[in-house]
Amino acid sequence: MNHTAAVLLLAIACALPACQRPTIREQGGERSVYGVYANGTLASQLPMTARVPGAVAAAEETLRRRGYTITQRDVTDELGVLRAEPPHAVVRRPVTVRDPVTVRAKLESDGTMVTVKVGRFGNEAASRAILDEMLRRIGL
Repeated sequence: MNHTAAVLLLAIACALPACQRPTIREQGGERSVYGVYANGTLASQLPMTARVPGAVAAAEETLRRRGYTITQRDVTDELGVLRAEPPHAVVRRPVTVRDPVTVRAKLESDGTMVTVKVGRFGNEAASRAILDEMLRRIGL
């Protein structure tokens, strides 16, 4: 394959939604915590002071206050997964559509990595709102 064809193929591939450009924005209040949104998932590296159980507890409280029902909660000191169903459902015949939320927290060498995904394909505004509220509860 020649160089021109390879460049054209890469340009076409990056035009697809799966190769979207990440959105980086500051999250939280007192400290600089950045959220990177790409491919339907918001990811944020929290400082070492934010532990996995605390991050999952903050996510659970945030989602419960928003009316979500917690359907899965698995937490250890190194890894946490929280899944929740929204309080509403949108009826689109012939199926009912829900946008469940999945929050993951994983201990890494330089802090806790938290990811938030709303729905199957993601929702940046909803993911950022959930993360912002989580960070307030953690004190960041």
